Amino acid sequence: MNTLIVLVLADALSNGDSRIALGMRLAAVVLCLNGVGQLGVELALANGHITLFNLSRLGYTVLPSLIILGLGASGTLTTVTAYCATLAGQVATVVVGVVITLVLGTKGSAAPTPWRDSLHLWSASAVDSVAGQLGQLVLAALSTASQVGIYSIAVMLGAVAGGLAQALTQVSYSRFLAQARSEVVTSAKSLVRLTIIGVASTLIVGVLLIAFVKLFGTVLFGPTFDGLALVTAAAMFSQILSDQWNLRVMFDTANRQVSQLIIASAAGAVTTGVLTVILVLTESLAAPTMALALAGGAASKIGARALISRKLRSGPHAVSGGSRSRDLGEQD
Repeated sequence: MNTLIVLVLADALSNGDSRIALGMRLAAVVLCLNGVGQLGVELALANGHITLFNLSRLGYTVLPSLIILGLGASGTLTTVTAYCATLAGQVATVVVGVVITLVLGTKGSAAPTPWRDSLHLWSASAVDSVAGQLGQLVLAALSTASQVGIYSIAVMLGAVAGGLAQALTQVSYSRFLAQARSEVVTSAKSLVRLTIIGVASTLIVGVLLIAFVKLFGTVLFGPTFDGLALVTAAAMFSQILSDQWNLRVMFDTANRQVSQLIIASAAGAVTTGVLTVILVLTESLAAPTMALALAGGAASKIGARALISRKLRSGPHAVSGGSRSRDLGEQD
């Protein structure tokens, strides 16, 4: 359905620009199997197959940046090739997810499908995906090739700095899910502990990477990458917030408390969009400011989720995580 909508409305949404319309139609084809791919990712996490999950993540976290670096080194980096690099990452992620689904997929369960929760989670994931790719696309369209290259390297280094935090999130999901199934209420202290460990580890590794880039960045990448350390610092800050958001998504998903996620994701996307427009209008758009705009979006998502969760817990119908999971299952 989403693919058909994009294919039909591409010309109108692109304001008559045939290049943008073509790009939208190409990206729409990926949507056909996106759901099946996401199912594979969820199966890998739920069953504790972390290696398979990491394999699926390489498509959108590492592959686009590596391709863009290669394009920049060969002098062929343009808006079109940068977009193709991003699209290639999305295609790789979906393909890996589909393969995982075929390998791990089992016969349908007798339990009813939680369509309402699935719709909330899918919508939040879709919004996050679009907002997360905004940085590279905007820089490729409105900035210089060197800024795109600097941004890509900084994002990749930020992802490396957050490796432990991401691993904790992946491992914790299966534990959250097991606790929810057995109706064990997961203490908020566990979430706080994982947050502290994740943030601290990212800061330690990130500071070391920033120091390395400051000392050897221009030697490794050339004088055009002067200032990479500053962008890496901004990307690391954005990565910290993004990792903490993902941890909370996993926590809420395992406990089937996902209604607040779409609202929080929308708040983050709006914040990122507004900050990006401000950067463009004030002629302040650059790799470090774009990274900070994404960080602002991630921070607003976390804040919105916290406010909504607090309101739900203090409401007259507030229930524990385990009983809520059971009740939702009965309702669906």
